[in-house]
Amino acid sequence: MNRLTYFCIFLIFSSFVIAQNTLTPDQSLEELKAGNKRFISGEFSTKNYMAEVEETAHGQNPYAVIVTCSDSRLPAEIIFDESIGKLFVIRLAGNVVDSAALGSIEYAVKYLNSSYILMLGHTHCGAVHAVVGGGSYSPSITALAKKIVPAFENVKLKNVDEEDLLEETIEENVHLQLKVISSMSEIVSTRVAEGTVKIGGGVYDISTGKIHFLED
Repeated sequence: MNRLTYFCIFLIFSSFVIAQNTLTPDQSLEELKAGNKRFISGEFSTKNYMAEVEETAHGQNPYAVIVTCSDSRLPAEIIFDESIGKLFVIRLAGNVVDSAALGSIEYAVKYLNSSYILMLGHTHCGAVHAVVGGGSYSPSITALAKKIVPAFENVKLKNVDEEDLLEETIEENVHLQLKVISSMSEIVSTRVAEGTVKIGGGVYDISTGKIHFLED
């Protein structure tokens, strides 16, 4: 690449790192919990979205990374009653972690100082159901499902009742994907060891809107 290209890349990245998060990991988690409580109660915080658009036009300061499913019933900013620019959201079916997701997580942690990573599954997840229920799928869906299979295998070893297999696998998949992040990202694991980042899991109930944080 020539100097002009490098300069353009520098300007692009500079525009993203002007504002950085200053919340501690514990403070970030409390913000998420408080936001979900407001969502459930219907007592939403006052927002002016166009003002937020102007405020974030030249920088973002997301305090948390939300890795969640592509399911249309999980709009992160809504279920956490959060403003524009506060959550760095990564969505893939089954909330699985691939190289693109991992790179996105590392970007938020390293360049935006996001201090909490939440792996968020949800009840009645279709991607997990594809694994638990079996069946024949396209090559792309099959490749995605393979990332969930180890969670299903772990649950089967526990002799879980058949009617509980899906929801147990959903929760186990959250734990599995968190392990993927910890084991595959030196950036994240280093920040965790330093105490500047924490990671955790949760399961969103699509029937009630409530998030069960798995450390609770």
